[in-house]
Amino acid sequence: NLCIFCVNKDLNEDFLLSIDLRAFSACYLTEHIVLSHPDKAAVNTKESPLQVVPRHGDKGCWENGYFQVSLPKLSWNVLRFSPESPEKIR
Repeated sequence: NLCIFCVNKDLNEDFLLSIDLRAFSACYLTEHIVLSHPDKAAVNTKESPLQVVPRHGDKGCWENGYFQVSLPKLSWNVLRFSPESPEKIR
């Protein structure tokens, strides 16, 4: 597996990430996890522990060995790739 950790620190704009994966033969996105919240001041508290939680992100797209995905503004992201297609993993 290949895991890529990405942060978009922009306060106002999403970021289009392009990753050159041509060196990896048969590589599939198996998971995109996003940690973000529309309210940049949102935090988890004892009273509200699920205010900011991980969620599934954009599936992205492939073009000529490059993978592109949009990273939401003010977000932490994990992209997990595998040599097996997602259908075979499940």
